[in-house]
Amino acid sequence: MRRLQVLICRGPECGQKRRSAEVHAQLLRCLRERPLENVEVELAWQSCFGHCTQGPNVLVRPVLPGENSFRLSMMPALAPGAVLYHGVRPLDVERIVQDYLQRGRSSAERTRNKDPER
Repeated sequence: MRRLQVLICRGPECGQKRRSAEVHAQLLRCLRERPLENVEVELAWQSCFGHCTQGPNVLVRPVLPGENSFRLSMMPALAPGAVLYHGVRPLDVERIVQDYLQRGRSSAERTRNKDPER
């Protein structure tokens, strides 16, 4: 079984100004409605990825056997296979779930400049 971790930024830029809670809620809803086969997903919050003006930011990464979870909790974007999505909207969640969580591929359109007023 594949294990994945999905971290959603909740810092002041992503959370308060760009409403990352809506992205988190959509991810949770999507995973509950359509559980993935042979994939265990841990959905959690991250305080900041350092890409505040590009948020909301969502990091998806495989959880590898024997990894140093403490070290990765400090710098999760450096994890092998990690993909950091920028400017994620609730409408983007389905694509992320299908491309990365289900099929194991990152989307080619993961980095985008977004209008912060959305």
